[in-house]
Amino acid sequence: MLRDLALRVSDIARHPSWGLKTALWKQKNSLRRVRPLILCSLPDQAWREIIPERSLRTQDPLLRKYEWELRKRIYRWEYLKDDEVITDRIYVPVRRQLTDWIEGRVRPYSEHADRAAAFCPSIIRHADLGKLRFPELTPDWSGSRADLEAVQGVFGDILRVELGEPYYAGTDSEVMGWGNSLVDILCELRGMENLYYDLGLERAFVHDAMEFVMQGTLQYLDAMERENLLRLNNNEFTLASNTPLGSNGLGLTDELPGNRSEPARITTEHLWGYMQAQEFAGVSPEMLEETILPYQARIASRFGLNCYGCCESNDRKWDRIVRHIPKLRELSVSHASDLRIAAERLGGDYVFSWKPHPVEMITLFNEDRIRATLRKAFEITRDCHVIVCLRDTQTLQGEPERAARWTRIALEVSEEFA
Repeated sequence: MLRDLALRVSDIARHPSWGLKTALWKQKNSLRRVRPLILCSLPDQAWREIIPERSLRTQDPLLRKYEWELRKRIYRWEYLKDDEVITDRIYVPVRRQLTDWIEGRVRPYSEHADRAAAFCPSIIRHADLGKLRFPELTPDWSGSRADLEAVQGVFGDILRVELGEPYYAGTDSEVMGWGNSLVDILCELRGMENLYYDLGLERAFVHDAMEFVMQGTLQYLDAMERENLLRLNNNEFTLASNTPLGSNGLGLTDELPGNRSEPARITTEHLWGYMQAQEFAGVSPEMLEETILPYQARIASRFGLNCYGCCESNDRKWDRIVRHIPKLRELSVSHASDLRIAAERLGGDYVFSWKPHPVEMITLFNEDRIRATLRKAFEITRDCHVIVCLRDTQTLQGEPERAARWTRIALEVSEEFA
């Protein structure tokens, strides 16, 4: 059954349309004029309405995730037909252990999607900053090779099986946070409300904490390079609706690695970097510039190109972000943002990753309204390099076909602005 799915994906991956879409992405990411590109980036919750967990037949945990992935690629080809690029490559992650920032940390997540979890900060008093330790990385190459052999044994003569995943926004995110943003790690360790008080009452502590988290992240990136764990992310890679550019577009570009050929050992300078500051959505531009951006800039300087932003509105912060973050190529313009302000501030200098409101696009689902909303957005951003990333559609309201219908409408309107 798995091999039949693989044969189907292999056949799909040979279709000539992928070469055309790859060219579009490379042009978009090089700031050349092409139509708005469309991504229907469904989260796992929506995919489970399309391909229910109970419908999967594989019992082996390692291979079950590949059945899930292959079925999603086939469905995307048959129904969604957006601008995501489907290939015959599958990745086997390298097993590794990564120690946490503090011993005994209680993470603020429930194992059940329909339940909440109590938050337990690790830094209770400012002096607790001294209890933190830089995360230590230890790869398990023996276990990783065993996984690779198992996956190759099923798919190796049909699909391209590669050891290691492209470096992306969620790499080791349980410890290292979302992208290389730093601020989300600190918020989880200290607590967001506590950190907001610190901004007013103990600014020096915030700087000390950000410096520590930054240095720990730099050490982690050094370890990733030293252990040869980095993989190029200038490709079509998507995992759980996220790409190397976080919640934004695909990373396809000829500008990375710098010499356009794969180096013997990949370093961060060959990769896309990603960061955001959505935890500081309610914090002033001046405070963001003082306490967050300089530390993020140190991380961003290591990467070949950078993407910034997630769900936060940066209407008042664009100038500061573009001034501080080096080698910046793509910016997220969330549904909470004012499109006119973003279009005016960003113009044609960056890739403009727009996230329309998922409730308006999918939950309400009025085709005339969707079409009118997209047309208006494309008119406003006519001078920008736009990507539309439909995200956070946590439910399709029990009507999986909504995603395909939305994509068809979005592509039709996109062609009007080719």
